[in-house]
Amino acid sequence: MDMDAHLERITWRRGEIIPSQCAYCIHAQDGAVCAAYPNGIPDGILLNKIDHRLPYDGDHGVQFEPYSDLDPELLGFLTAKLDKLSK
Repeated sequence: MDMDAHLERITWRRGEIIPSQCAYCIHAQDGAVCAAYPNGIPDGILLNKIDHRLPYDGDHGVQFEPYSDLDPELLGFLTAKLDKLSK
């Protein structure tokens, strides 16, 4: 993987650093790939602009599932951010 190209995909402004839903998903793999997107996770999902708890084009029927031992406070924070997308 071209790490420079990968890092260019992840940008933020001051105060906007929010952990990607992908970082806490049981389907995640090393790099910006997962069981749903073996050739690269779309930027919108990586950047939490798309709620991948819901089906999304090309995900092969695999959506975000948090680790069973994920800290409840962190899961609540992430869920609240994703919930805002559907409003």
